[in-house]
Amino acid sequence: MVALIKRTEDSSHYYTKDGEPVHGNLRDARKVHALPSVTNIIGATLKNEALNRWIIEQAILASITLPRADGESDDEFCKRVMLDMDAEKNSKAKLGTRVHALQENLLLKQEIDLIEQKELWVFYENLRKWNERVVQVFNTEFVVVNEDEAFAGKVDAFINHIEHGSCLVDFKTRTARKLKKGRKLEVRESDSLQLSAYRFALLKGQVEPEPKTKCLSVLIDSETGDVEEHLWGEDSLKESLAVFKSLCRVWRWVKGYDPRCPEADI
Repeated sequence: MVALIKRTEDSSHYYTKDGEPVHGNLRDARKVHALPSVTNIIGATLKNEALNRWIIEQAILASITLPRADGESDDEFCKRVMLDMDAEKNSKAKLGTRVHALQENLLLKQEIDLIEQKELWVFYENLRKWNERVVQVFNTEFVVVNEDEAFAGKVDAFINHIEHGSCLVDFKTRTARKLKKGRKLEVRESDSLQLSAYRFALLKGQVEPEPKTKCLSVLIDSETGDVEEHLWGEDSLKESLAVFKSLCRVWRWVKGYDPRCPEADI
């Protein structure tokens, strides 16, 4: 079993080879030969179409809904639009953090603050129902490390699922796409990349033949609290892992830093 790493307030972009978080920038990481996180690698090398679309939508909404102040220049108005966008982004991020903590408490059957439970009631009810599908919790919020490909990352949960058996789980609080008939929560290519990398590290690279440990994305609607599962197929995970390994190489080349041989000029 992978050792549990103490949870910190801020997510880390780098980890030591022992799985300890390294907070700071690339310069700080170089000093201790730290490994980049999975999300660091994906974010730096892969264009996120869904996120870019959401940012553009927020910019349009802010520009439409914000009233112009008397005598306000275009530059001043643009700055206010940017501030409004940042506020919306930060609000979504804070909600995601709170929902994530709520889900972890439910998994571990820990006491939940009554005020937090009341404020997040719609999420609490939906997640409580989903947790009935969890037969056993092996671990939560633990760090996995792979030195061969030089990356690390924090896994949300490792569980025994009532239907799928042993699963690595990644929880995503996400804005659903509004359709003519209802709402649709969508998985992203980065979700598969992330989970395939975590499983590769957890299983020490032993993913052939078909592993018993599955990969499950659990999507949580940020407005309604609805919860949906997406079990990733092995063909998709195999392809994603191959892509992620390539992204690792790209990241090392772009950053000019290889934690496996930090003195080498790459």
